[in-house]
Amino acid sequence: MSDETTVRLGLPLLQIGQAQKELSHNEALALLDFAVQPVVEAVGVDTPPTAPAEGACWVVGASPSGAWAGQA
Repeated sequence: MSDETTVRLGLPLLQIGQAQKELSHNEALALLDFAVQPVVEAVGVDTPPTAPAEGACWVVGASPSGAWAGQA
């Protein structure tokens, strides 16, 4: 473990005398929200959704198009 992040998830650790601790704490919460119990909307999708919900994720298919082009 480094002095700045956790070993497994790389979450930011608070430092002694650190200013704006809420930024590190909020970053860690956002990373946990992403990493803990991930949910995939669909697998093998080639076309990105027109209005995805914030935080939604997909497993990109073999021939992605649009904003997903080149992400296979």
